[in-house]
Amino acid sequence: MTKKRLPAAFTLVELSIVVVIVAILATVAVPMYMGHLKTTKMTEGIASVGTIRVALRMYWSSHNGEYPVLNNAQGDQLGVLYIWPTDMDGKYFTVGSYLVNSTKTTYRIRATLPEDTSYWYELDENGDETKSWDPDSQGGGKGKGKGEGKGKGKDKDKGKDKDKG
Repeated sequence: MTKKRLPAAFTLVELSIVVVIVAILATVAVPMYMGHLKTTKMTEGIASVGTIRVALRMYWSSHNGEYPVLNNAQGDQLGVLYIWPTDMDGKYFTVGSYLVNSTKTTYRIRATLPEDTSYWYELDENGDETKSWDPDSQGGGKGKGKGEGKGKGKDKDKGKDKDKG
């Protein structure tokens, strides 16, 4: 008489261990993914802020070194910069997500993520940027972070000219 071999299979203990490991990985990975997803969405807003910035600089260069006077301008109010409402509609940001405030010598552009208004990004005429989240933090989650300005002018944190070091 020959013995019948049972098909090879995993035991209940082995399967339970795998389920526990997958659950632990999911509890770590999902929050990190969600934080990075918001940061990724914000890159669309940052790119559009750059577009508005270029339009403001072009206006400045063709209008004797003066910016247009704009007060919480958005949408069709950006026509003076030759930016039409449809130009600013993206996958995550709409035309209402951007605010432009400017005087003849300064400007500030703000992009706010429509689905979560605690995520925003601002840029001024000196290239100083401010954001409401820290993309370098673990998980890309919320937090307050201030970027180093790329332009010339006063460094707000140190109170000295950036050009001089």
